[in-house]
Amino acid sequence: MDKFALERRIAGLELVHRVGLALSAERNHNRLIERILVEAKELCHADGGTVYLVNEKNDTLEFAIMLNDTMRTALGGTTGRPIDLPPIPIRAADGTPTHNNVAPYVASSRQTVNIEDAYAVANFDFSGTKAFDVRNKYRSRSFLTLPMLNNGDEVIGVLQLINARDRVTGEVTTFGALEQDAMFMAAESYYFAEDYPKAENQYVKLMKDYPRTRWQDQVDRRRIEIVHYWQQFPYRFYHVNLTDNKRPLNDTEHN
Repeated sequence: MDKFALERRIAGLELVHRVGLALSAERNHNRLIERILVEAKELCHADGGTVYLVNEKNDTLEFAIMLNDTMRTALGGTTGRPIDLPPIPIRAADGTPTHNNVAPYVASSRQTVNIEDAYAVANFDFSGTKAFDVRNKYRSRSFLTLPMLNNGDEVIGVLQLINARDRVTGEVTTFGALEQDAMFMAAESYYFAEDYPKAENQYVKLMKDYPRTRWQDQVDRRRIEIVHYWQQFPYRFYHVNLTDNKRPLNDTEHN
């Protein structure tokens, strides 16, 4: 992949990772949700995808739009064709998070999940997906599922892409390093917003989950820059900053 294509994909992944930010300001949700899914599919070269929106009253995920190129399916969104599928509970009857299904897991954990082959995983229940495949003579394989956040950093939905396709052969493949890209760009968004504690946490998580990530050099450089930022402020044990969590506890003068 050339440098321009890589930069475009990374920029798009940051859009996908924070798509929910725009939902709060957009009146026509159906149009925006459809645009988000179409853009995400194109960026990741996915055969299909679904957007689920959180119903806070019922604590469920409701199907908002489903697209699939191979099956020539377009439901929900602006299509005017309803999705005849029941909502998915985010929590069980006892209030515990529902973690056997990937979409509710992402909604409750706020974590991106990248699955290479749905038929080969044991920690999520894909029985419904397999039954769907049998009925429609389809084969769901790779899944990339991301949380959608609003301006209040609350999960308002889940974006799920299905079956990444090789841009040359058209064969179904995995989503590869896309999760790493999304995690790195999320950390970068915190960094450029000068929210250094959250940026540091995200960089650390990226390195922990992917010790050999291709972003290692950039992460090391950012973490050194964050350390240099903290070193600007001498320790003052008798002064404590309790008003601005973006600055050190000892920075009471907002220097």
